Amino acid sequence: ANGTPRNGPCALHNVLRFAAPELLRSAEGMVLQQSLRPTPGQPVRTPVAAAALRQRMSVRAMQRPHGFTALDYEHFSVDLLFDYYWLTGDPYAHRELRRAGIGLRRVLHDLPMQTCRGEGWCMQAAVAIERAGAARGLVAWLRTRFANEVRPHLGRDRDRFVLAQPPHPDAFDGRTRFDCPWQMAAFVHGAHAMFRHCGDAQLRDAAVRAAAVMAGPGWLDDVGPKYFVTASALGEDCMPIGHGPLEGTAVLQIGGFVLAAELATDHAQRTLFRTRAQIIVAPHRKSDLERTAANPWFQLALDRWAVR
Repeated sequence: ANGTPRNGPCALHNVLRFAAPELLRSAEGMVLQQSLRPTPGQPVRTPVAAAALRQRMSVRAMQRPHGFTALDYEHFSVDLLFDYYWLTGDPYAHRELRRAGIGLRRVLHDLPMQTCRGEGWCMQAAVAIERAGAARGLVAWLRTRFANEVRPHLGRDRDRFVLAQPPHPDAFDGRTRFDCPWQMAAFVHGAHAMFRHCGDAQLRDAAVRAAAVMAGPGWLDDVGPKYFVTASALGEDCMPIGHGPLEGTAVLQIGGFVLAAELATDHAQRTLFRTRAQIIVAPHRKSDLERTAANPWFQLALDRWAVR
């Protein structure tokens, strides 16, 4: 998959949930395709010997050999590789995890801007790669980078953002800096993973504050999560367009609230985060539970709440 569909709390939970070897065999085919993906952060290969074959070929096409794109900053994910390696110990998956770890450092070098989902997914991937034994020092490097390059740009207590993005035509017609509550959830996932791995309280506090913005300025009471929030104090916001307030990108926030509730030391915050997650999950529990359980974005809530 390309883009957001490959991100999430997990990839192969259904193999265990349904005890289905057929799903594991399907996953094997998906894993074997990963070597077709270019190494992240590496320049496009243009060997002289193949110059004739590249005639009339666009740069975009050369960046997508076999139709596969490299893992990018805002959608970096090794969930499939990690889950498959964890289940099977497959050396091929381990090598691909190692290659992704090498590319991750390159991807994070000299970024034009920082975003919540970019930082979150990259932190989560780094922890998975190191836990698989496919890299050494990657999490320590990310931890230092967070302290020196990310934390100084995080919003403060009264701010309405976690990492403010520069103006973009799709957000408030490009008039102002903004942030996205559903992308803040990715930041929570990554900071939670890093904290559990290295115990840095700054990462825990950053995850809890991100969830507080999601649950506060990023939430419209009696409706649900907002899609955009401005980084200014004026408070101009935008609700989702094209789907209901508790569907689509709202579902991406469930795991973030669940994880933040585990990290929060304040009882009122823990209760608020759990309540927000329950509000999003509630209408989906009224439908086919098996279908809901098959969706990875519900996985953390269903596991923590022991719903089968």
